[in-house]
Amino acid sequence: LYGKEHNWGLLLNKAFGLCRSYFGNLDRSIDVADISTVSVSERFAVDPLLPMGGTTVFFGDGGASKTMILDALALEFATRGKFLGLQCPGQPVLFVDWEDTADTFAWRIRRLGGLAELIVERGNLRYWPARGLPLAQQVDAIKAMVQKHGIGLIILDSLALACGGPPEESVVANATFNAIRRIGVTCAAIAHITKAGQEDKPFGSAFWHNSARRTWLIKKKTEDEDTDTLDVVLICKKVNNGRKPKPIPIRITFQDPDGPISLAAGTLEVSSDLGKAALTLNGRIKQALLRQPMDRKAIAELLDENEDSIRKTMNRHKDVYIAVGSKWAVKHHELPSN
Repeated sequence: LYGKEHNWGLLLNKAFGLCRSYFGNLDRSIDVADISTVSVSERFAVDPLLPMGGTTVFFGDGGASKTMILDALALEFATRGKFLGLQCPGQPVLFVDWEDTADTFAWRIRRLGGLAELIVERGNLRYWPARGLPLAQQVDAIKAMVQKHGIGLIILDSLALACGGPPEESVVANATFNAIRRIGVTCAAIAHITKAGQEDKPFGSAFWHNSARRTWLIKKKTEDEDTDTLDVVLICKKVNNGRKPKPIPIRITFQDPDGPISLAAGTLEVSSDLGKAALTLNGRIKQALLRQPMDRKAIAELLDENEDSIRKTMNRHKDVYIAVGSKWAVKHHELPSN
């Protein structure tokens, strides 16, 4: 373009070489004394569900309403609502979809009440059709869009399709997490389980579990009932710091094929399969005795457990329980007057 007298090819090659050298030798260290401290609540986009700035993986079996739950979270996040009583910040959300279409996403949001009276302001809830391309191949465009619109949460549905390779391979999982980190915003990703009974980690490489800041199993009630409600529970399977938060039971109510869908905080019955999955035996005993004092035989019958297991568990946690005549109660808990 500018003629050949200045040997532009050599000059440009030298310029790019200097840039690469500068970038490679750049000091990226930070003096810890200059890092401001924040409170625990400020480290969460939604406490205790979503650590701020990190990736949280929600995984579960088919039919557990994983996508519907994350759609509901996106709606509340974008409108400064409350998701199951948890306060959301009211920031724009981007839903990146490898599984469905924009029409399907809008249909679900409408059923959740998000489009009934235009409660979502224009621009606060955006949809990105992935069109089969791996996240790593779209990361620059998505990052630019996130920065342009001030996106506070990105949701990926789902990791198995977003990774662009066998999810069992560590290099595939690591490449996907590196792409998410390049975007640089709080992320919630949907994944699956390997098979029924193997519910401790998402399907695929261990890095889907190890590299996430937090993972939640979405477990549905196994009883096959002809009902308009679905009971599920969010069970935290991994945290980076501190203790695991308590399980979060959810009741999802459907009204006909195209009618409204509502999510509400549910109850975790200690004798149900969800209670058994979400709570330890000691936790179930404690919850049972918080209702009323009982003897060990009654506890065993309520929890469908062996009485000897009840006795051994209570003996290992003597500091939790206190004898009240022939029955047992939880210490430091006000007993019923009757």
